[in-house]
Amino acid sequence: MESMLEWGICMCIIIVVLTCVCIQFFTRTWHKKQSRHILQHCGFPVTEEHVKQVYPIRVQIMQRVDRLMKDISCQYIVDQGNLLAITRGEYIAHDDDLDIRTFEHHKLKKYVADLPHGDLGIWKKFNPHRCKTLPCIRPWQKEKKFEVRKDAKHGLLLAKHPHLPSEDGYIALLDFEHDELQYLQPVASQAGITGCVYGYQVDIVPSSCASEIWGQIDHAFQNGLQYTKYFDTWVPIPHLQDTHAHLTKLYGKDWHICDKPSQFDQPIL
Repeated sequence: MESMLEWGICMCIIIVVLTCVCIQFFTRTWHKKQSRHILQHCGFPVTEEHVKQVYPIRVQIMQRVDRLMKDISCQYIVDQGNLLAITRGEYIAHDDDLDIRTFEHHKLKKYVADLPHGDLGIWKKFNPHRCKTLPCIRPWQKEKKFEVRKDAKHGLLLAKHPHLPSEDGYIALLDFEHDELQYLQPVASQAGITGCVYGYQVDIVPSSCASEIWGQIDHAFQNGLQYTKYFDTWVPIPHLQDTHAHLTKLYGKDWHICDKPSQFDQPIL
């Protein structure tokens, strides 16, 4: 009788584990199929109109984060899908956020800690944040709430990243209540939310982070950087050999091939 009970418990555990694996597989497959049809973070359909609307916002946030990093003497490089786009020579239309890696991350931490507390402004409706994409599949996901610091000098909102705590990550958002950015409020306020965080954010992660998603890239700073224009800003990226090795690790040996190109993936000029 006891052996039958133990067998039954084992079978239940196996079924639960297999169910979770299947849910994760189909969730990722669904997101992959949808990814080129929806702007990744703000939730707009990928259309010529929406790509044009998002562009000036991305220009502003790239310029302001770059200015911040220079002002605090914190070296950074562009990474992830942005580095992929730069190396391919084409903007990835559906990838509407920015990802950067910092070498001396402690400088950013100190700078943010000294800033006054701020308000999310138009983004406050998403705080606390919980994935709204597939709530029936991810009922266990807890809401994420965080405090924002206001960087009036650079027109940014900065905070610890709610989904990158183990990576010691930060998130940067445009402060659309800033005098120089109010003209962008109408477009930004229409943004929805998907499975990620907020529309038009910059994920800022230390280069020493060695997680599977990010990959340690400290050596790029030691080997020298090169500069290229991205969203009207001259941004630093690893030199060619480091870039190719890093992208291969993140996306596989065929990273240079876009398997499902979009008509809206425009050349980087």
